[in-house]
Amino acid sequence: MEEKINLRLICIAFIALVLTALSTSYIYYQAFEELIYNNLKADAAIITKAYSHLDSYDNLLDFNSDKLRITLIAPDGTVLFESNTTQTMENHLDRPEVLAALSSGIGEATRKSDTLGYNTHYYALKLEDGNILRLAIDADDPGVMFGKALPAIEISALIIFGLSIFMSVLLSKKLVSSFTHMISHLDEYDPAKGYKEFKPIADAIKTQRSDLIQAQNMRQEFTANVSHELKTPLTSISGYAEMIENGMVQDKDIRDFAAKIHHEAGRLITLIGDIIKLSELDANDSAEESAPVDLLELAKNVEAILAFSAEKHHVSLSVSGDSAYVLGEKHLLEELIYNLCDNAIRYNKENGEVHIGIKTQNEQVLLTVADTGIGIAEEHQPRIFERFYRVDKSHSKMTGGTGLGLAIVKHIVLHHHAEISLKSTVGKGTEITVVFQKANPA
Repeated sequence: MEEKINLRLICIAFIALVLTALSTSYIYYQAFEELIYNNLKADAAIITKAYSHLDSYDNLLDFNSDKLRITLIAPDGTVLFESNTTQTMENHLDRPEVLAALSSGIGEATRKSDTLGYNTHYYALKLEDGNILRLAIDADDPGVMFGKALPAIEISALIIFGLSIFMSVLLSKKLVSSFTHMISHLDEYDPAKGYKEFKPIADAIKTQRSDLIQAQNMRQEFTANVSHELKTPLTSISGYAEMIENGMVQDKDIRDFAAKIHHEAGRLITLIGDIIKLSELDANDSAEESAPVDLLELAKNVEAILAFSAEKHHVSLSVSGDSAYVLGEKHLLEELIYNLCDNAIRYNKENGEVHIGIKTQNEQVLLTVADTGIGIAEEHQPRIFERFYRVDKSHSKMTGGTGLGLAIVKHIVLHHHAEISLKSTVGKGTEITVVFQKANPA
């Protein structure tokens, strides 16, 4: 990690150095050009003011200097005056700066001398009499000037680059050590004494660690509960079988003992089935793809399946509502409705009622299972969706519950990105509502 940080910081420093050098060179070149032309403009303004008072073009020599070159050009390109020579010069009408001055009043141009290594900068100005006043000055090429300064620039760049490497190493060491210290002392970590940017990381690690501990505790508790729940019916089966094997049961009682063994075996099979379902939901392992499912149709299927159980417990089971489609897995949604209704029947009163309601509300579908059963005390309500949690353990064993039905319901709800809520009053009944997102029929 430290090496990667170092390498990236050094690369950033190198790129920044190169970009700084290039941008500085460009700015310097532009400033240099602007300075030259500003000087030429100032000289041209002075000469222009004196031009109308000159007796002869030769008097322009009074404004000449070693560096400044003055040329006066007629509108047809004829050179009327040249400060650097007395010889007749060729026509200048083809010069870019002259053409620009004739058309717009001002012309600028730069011509480079590849042999002499300097640039000649021209500034042309159209006078009131139509003549063109052209000033020229020779200056070193910025590239040549940059080349002369290159050794000093290279030394400065090496010093800056060396300092960048030193600072990057120092910074990466401090960064890594601070991060390592934070990980090692997570509970005592104080962002005010370190990097405040580490706080979200520290909080995320703390949350993840807490979740892992909670998950581990849940696994341990689940394992212990599974062991206990499996042991209970197995112990009963083993005990009844041993008594029959040792001849301790009279012939007339064998049928009763066989019924008890069958009952306990049924509890065991149901429990194992529920554990397998939970494991599949935990692993999100489902071969069925999501598709639009009509909850009203599923509710009616469950009503038919549980009709015998409801009659056995002297409970009336009913369904109402309109067709409403949700996106999900049909067998899981049917399992959800079945478990909610099965619980409502098991924990109901004599001549009680269980009602399944399907309702569409805006873009949501509400599935409600309400009963007139024994109800759930307020202190138990937050935990009823936990695995193997039972409000009344003796009643659960009497009704044949495994303690996993509502845990399966909770997992199915989460699997379908739905929400579940519960309202219950002791002695009056319980209402559980699951809210799904509405889907269009296939």
